[in-house]
Amino acid sequence: SAQTNVKSASKTLIAAIIGAAIERRVLDGVDERIVDLLPDALPPQRDPRLEQLTVGHLLSMQAGLRRTSGEHYGAWVASENWVESALSQPMQERPGGRMRYSTGNSHLLSAMLERRANKASYALANEWLEAAGIEVVSWMDDPQGIAFGGNQVAMRPAALVALAELYRHD
Repeated sequence: SAQTNVKSASKTLIAAIIGAAIERRVLDGVDERIVDLLPDALPPQRDPRLEQLTVGHLLSMQAGLRRTSGEHYGAWVASENWVESALSQPMQERPGGRMRYSTGNSHLLSAMLERRANKASYALANEWLEAAGIEVVSWMDDPQGIAFGGNQVAMRPAALVALAELYRHD
């Protein structure tokens, strides 16, 4: 069957890959700090609250950073470095606070995962989630070659249903 861009459903896919990475001990867990995972992407003058930001905060969209979706999406994807740009957004509240839907959060997860696993997120998805019937056909990269964590993923309908079933069956 034909493939389609699953758009923001890819945020659910990256979360599943992060879960598989934790299960395989590629990542230490949801409490692992972003400053430890992406130290070279941090802004030089940064809000001290960025030190508290964890994998779990990104997964739950509670990073506290200004969102890179909605009115800020165009400027973010036009930036030269999406990871640095996402981490350079102003902190609007503490990590763990209010939920703010942000594609940049999911992209940071992809960047951390690729760095730690030394493999592309789409390759990890196809390797780790294949048994569940999940296959990524294509996945757009950012300017640095990092798989776009929150958008632009092509899957066949059966693979998208398999992803939904993975969550439905816990």
